[in-house]
Amino acid sequence: MVQYGFDEQGARRVVDAVREVENRKRPRPLTLPPRVSSGSAMHWVRAINSAAETIPPLSIARIVIGAVHDGIYHLGAAKPSSWFGNSYGLTTRRPIAVGKKLGLIVEVGFVTYDDGDGTPVVGEGWGPKPDQWTIAKGFPGCTILGVYDTSNKIALVSLD
Repeated sequence: MVQYGFDEQGARRVVDAVREVENRKRPRPLTLPPRVSSGSAMHWVRAINSAAETIPPLSIARIVIGAVHDGIYHLGAAKPSSWFGNSYGLTTRRPIAVGKKLGLIVEVGFVTYDDGDGTPVVGEGWGPKPDQWTIAKGFPGCTILGVYDTSNKIALVSLD
């Protein structure tokens, strides 16, 4: 076992640093976009909106062939289609205009759902509905981990 020794001044600096971190306000996970420039614990891919319209906040997007943008390859983000063999990613809480860059979360994230079939239940399978930016019951692609906000129809999902 490794042990560290600090003099009194060093110990006070450590205690002060710990207190500072513990007292910081922590934003809700919903408000944290993936950190595209520096990376983060979220699994995401660089993308560019290649759809013919603005991608709404907290959407599910189909991952398509992309292009080099500013010297870096970006995948494309398009509206879900009727072909279910696609890969998908989740957008953050900001709308993304056509041709703009974004980070697509490809593991666990928030997404809006179509409540036409009711409210999602933990463990149910929901997925992208063709020609919609939301997920719906009876379509493959996501497992419901919880409902975050029923009034705004936001669920936490794991992409399959």
